[in-house]
Amino acid sequence: RTTRAGAEAGMLVGLGVVTYYMLIHADSVRALLRLGTAPALWWGIQPVSAGVFGVPAGLLTVWLVSLLSRSRAQKL
Repeated sequence: RTTRAGAEAGMLVGLGVVTYYMLIHADSVRALLRLGTAPALWWGIQPVSAGVFGVPAGLLTVWLVSLLSRSRAQKL
């Protein structure tokens, strides 16, 4: 019962979380943006395993957006 809007939003949020986590820990990106030292790893997870954060964020987004978009469609 996932809506199209929920699926699209979930993919974008998951991709965004993974991209952010990987880029913020990349030395070349931090040097380019002059950010200084890398922030601490989240729960010690290496950036190559960023999907550990992206998948749950995407699934939660799919669920929430599908609930919200379905209720709006039913009201119309």
